[in-house]
Amino acid sequence: MSAGLALEGRSLGLDRDGRRLLDDVSLRLAPGQLHVLLGANGAGKSTLLRLLAGELRPNRGTVELNGRALRNWTPRECACQRAVMSQFDALQADFQVADVVALGRYPCWRQTVGEEAAVIDAALSAVDAGSLAARSYLSLSGGERRRVQLARSLAQLGGPLPPTLGNLPRYLLLDEPTAGLDLAHRHAALKLARALAAEGLGVLAILHDPDLAMRYADQITLLSAGRVLAQGSPQQTLTTATLAAAYSIHAEFLPQPGSDRPAVIVRPLDSHEESSVSE
Repeated sequence: MSAGLALEGRSLGLDRDGRRLLDDVSLRLAPGQLHVLLGANGAGKSTLLRLLAGELRPNRGTVELNGRALRNWTPRECACQRAVMSQFDALQADFQVADVVALGRYPCWRQTVGEEAAVIDAALSAVDAGSLAARSYLSLSGGERRRVQLARSLAQLGGPLPPTLGNLPRYLLLDEPTAGLDLAHRHAALKLARALAAEGLGVLAILHDPDLAMRYADQITLLSAGRVLAQGSPQQTLTTATLAAAYSIHAEFLPQPGSDRPAVIVRPLDSHEESSVSE
C-alpha cells in the first residue's frame, strides 16, 4: 500500500482565546493500525482528534487524508473515508435504535434497501446491540447508547466507496469509546477495534486506561499539555517515567501469562516521588 495512504497530521498547532491547546503535534494513522491517544484531562486528545477529523482547522501545520490535504476533499468525500464517534451524545430524538444507526449512512454511497439494511444489522451485531434495534434510543442506558453510537460510526464505513474514490483506505476515529461501558463491553469494543484494523481500517481511539492501551494498541501517542510526550509502540511509550510525567502516577509492569505485553498497575505518587518528577 502506498506510503501516502494514511490520515496524517504534521506539526499541528491550535490556539484558542490566547491559550495554546496543541503545539507541534504530529501523528500518522496508517491503515491496518490501532493507534491509541493517551493523556490526562486537558492534554489535547479530543482537540487533536477533531483536527484530524476536519472538525477544527489548525493554526499551524497540515492534515492529509490519503495523500491529499484534508481541506481539498469535499465534506461528503471525507464522510465516505472517515467516521467519527464523539464523546458527546446530543441526540434527544425519540428514534428507534436502528434508525439512529441508519443516520450514519446518510452521507454515503447508497445501495439497495436490502443491502443498506444488512449494513445496519451488521453494525449493531458487531457491538452486541442487535437486540436493541427496535428499542427507543431514549430508553437506553448510557453504556447502551455508547454502543449504538459506535454502531452508527461502523455503519458509515460499512458500504462501498463511491466509484470516484476507488479503493482508498478508511479511518475510524473514536473519542473515548469505552466510556460508560461495563468491563466486558470495554474489552469487546477494543477487540472489535483490533479486528477492524486487521481488516484494513485505520483506527484511532482516545483512552484513559494505560493498561487497556498496553494490551490493545499497535501505536500510542501520549500527550501532555498539548505536546507529544512519547510516541511509538506500547512498550516504548508507556514507561514508569512517562506515566509519572503525564499523570503523576506510579506505574508497575507485571508479566502476563501467554502475552508478550505486561499488565500496567498504577497508584498515586507519594510526596517524595512527586518531588522527583517535578525536578
